[in-house]
Amino acid sequence: ADWGSNPDQTPDTATAGATNNLLIVNEAYMTWVMNDSWMIRAGRGSMTMADGRFVSANEWEYVAKAFDGAMATYDHEMLRLNLFG
Repeated sequence: ADWGSNPDQTPDTATAGATNNLLIVNEAYMTWVMNDSWMIRAGRGSMTMADGRFVSANEWEYVAKAFDGAMATYDHEMLRLNLFG
């Protein structure tokens, strides 16, 4: 949570007094493990791919970035494959 004025996360710009204290949920998701290799996750979460150049959670910012969607993960001994939509 980031308490105070959050200019990039204000849902209501009509009244500034109503948005001074916001509770921001960055991660809330459900996970279903289908078997030893497959997992499905749906909801809101942050993710950083590779070095974070194109997709990053930006955890050092005042408000971290979060994504809404679903992700299927295939996990093997030598490979982990994530499909996000």
